[in-house]
Amino acid sequence: SHWVLEAPREAFFNLRRLRKIPIKWAMYQMKEFLHIKRCSTCQAYGHTANSRECKFTTPFCGCCGLRHNTRNCRNDELYCINCAEKQQKSRH
Repeated sequence: SHWVLEAPREAFFNLRRLRKIPIKWAMYQMKEFLHIKRCSTCQAYGHTANSRECKFTTPFCGCCGLRHNTRNCRNDELYCINCAEKQQKSRH
């Protein structure tokens, strides 16, 4: 079975040092889980397409960066919109 716990920063670091959590006389292994929000419309991080925070209505592809849904992409060349905006290497 799996449990998902959310904890304040200091408590999380203390638990992570232990690597195991005691619950009702049993010890459970702990693994860090990070969920980073990424918008499927504009590909930006920090919000989702359903969240009203996205100012775009036409999607950008998460693979090639062109204006179509990621699931419909037929382009072999990869292009990262987020890296390109920061003037970083974007062909990955």
